[in-house]
Amino acid sequence: MNIFQMSFLGSILISIMLLFHKYLIKYIPKRKMIVLWYVILVRLLVPYRGIQCYRSSIRTTALYKGVTKVIGNSSFAKNYSCNNINFFQIVWLVGSSCLFLFFLFLYVKGLSRYRYAKVISNEVVDRWLEKHESKRKISIKKSKNIEVPLTYGVLRPVILLPEEVYTSEELCYILEHEYGHIKYGDIITKLFVVLATILHWFNPLIWVMFCVVNHDLELACDETVLNRLGYNERKNYAYSLVSMTEKVSNQFMLVNNFGDNNLEERIVEIMKYKKRKNNKFIFYVVIAIFVSLFMVSSSVVFANSSFGTSSNMIIPSEEEIKEKGFPKNSFGETYGPEIRDLDYEPDLMLAQNEEGVKGYIRKKEINGNNVNTIEAALNANKLNQQEINMYLQDGKTIVGIFKLSGD
Repeated sequence: MNIFQMSFLGSILISIMLLFHKYLIKYIPKRKMIVLWYVILVRLLVPYRGIQCYRSSIRTTALYKGVTKVIGNSSFAKNYSCNNINFFQIVWLVGSSCLFLFFLFLYVKGLSRYRYAKVISNEVVDRWLEKHESKRKISIKKSKNIEVPLTYGVLRPVILLPEEVYTSEELCYILEHEYGHIKYGDIITKLFVVLATILHWFNPLIWVMFCVVNHDLELACDETVLNRLGYNERKNYAYSLVSMTEKVSNQFMLVNNFGDNNLEERIVEIMKYKKRKNNKFIFYVVIAIFVSLFMVSSSVVFANSSFGTSSNMIIPSEEEIKEKGFPKNSFGETYGPEIRDLDYEPDLMLAQNEEGVKGYIRKKEINGNNVNTIEAALNANKLNQQEINMYLQDGKTIVGIFKLSGD
């Protein structure tokens, strides 16, 4: 599966998520909404193509009767001459590389800004740390280089506060919010979102997802704080959020900050807050639907596509073969179309089945040691009704099934 296919399938799930986002967020705890985003992230980052989804529909006719046979001298061999990297792949690679360098620059810049932060030690902070023990040591620091509280770090998380005076109540709200990010690993979630953005930068829906996921993480932490502190604290918490957000500057994407730019919706959600019942049934139903869409989308797309015509397929032209001989893969096997003017054949022979799937079939799998051509094998009735795999030129990546028939 190539990156464009992964992006297309991910776009289907993102569209469904965005379509029902406002409805789902009313009935599912906001922290569990992040789980749904993870299903989409897996779709975008893992090249899963379904479980042998092509076997059920591929059929081939007798090899020696028609044009959907082993391909020899034809325009097909010329039109798909070997170009490992096409123009679109180059553009994608350049875009991804530039975006990676951009995020890397922001990361390094952020670390340099936080480098000289000083550890805070006072009665309120010490008491809060005692109540919030964690396997990962949490540090609370302050820095003059930031304007709003934020959290960064995975193995050694740091809650970073600006150099200003907070009341005990405000400090409690800030620390509880940032602790929610640490407890649920929101930095890791953001890392996956950034990786998906780097790989799928050309897809507008990915950028929409980037913004919505970051906002959902803040809503989830707001809900976590109110679950801990109680319904009566929502007005004071909302007021603290407003006062912090007035000072928001553009922070690095791989940190979590107390305020964010989409303030209105957060305030509305805080004021509408009611402790939700843990409605596991709705959540599991939605997860089942998303996972089913994940599986079905892969199977449907790849069951109806011609894998052999992908950009990964290398087919040497007749001129190249006559000039240099058949190319070899990493196993030392030669591959290419049959050339009538030559008295020898490649180890991997180019073929096309009835469904239009093109790939290489291994010569030794069809003729054994006694015959030299497919037709001879069929005429000898050695492989009647046998199914063999079709591969890319590497001789190991299966792209389809070829059914030999002597009828």
